[in-house]
Amino acid sequence: MKRLQPYFLGDFYPLTPGIFDPAAWGAYQLLDPEKQAGAVLAFRRTESPMTSASFQLQGLEPAATYQFECADSGQTWRVTGSELMMKGLEVVASTPRLSRLLFYKTELKGMKL
Repeated sequence: MKRLQPYFLGDFYPLTPGIFDPAAWGAYQLLDPEKQAGAVLAFRRTESPMTSASFQLQGLEPAATYQFECADSGQTWRVTGSELMMKGLEVVASTPRLSRLLFYKTELKGMKL
C-alpha cells in the first residue's frame, strides 16, 4: 500500500465504465505525469467469463518504453507508450474475483525518471 499511495496524488483514469456489472471487468489507472510512473488496478468480477481484458492507458509518452511489474508475481516486461495507448495493456486473471496490481515506470530518451 505504501508503494501505491503516492500515485493517488496524480492523475486518475477510469479504464472501464463507472457502472457495476458483475459480468464485466473493472479497472483504473493512476499516473504521476511528471515521473511518468504509476499503477493499474484491474478486477475480474464474480460473473465475468473473460479470463483476460485489454485496457487502453492514458497520459503516457508515445515514444517512451514502459517497464511493468506485477505486484503479485514480480514478473516484469516492457511495452511502448504508443502500444499501450493504441492496443492496450492485456491483463489476465484465470478465475473470477481476482485482481491485478501492476506498477509501471519509464525512462525517457537521455534521462532516467
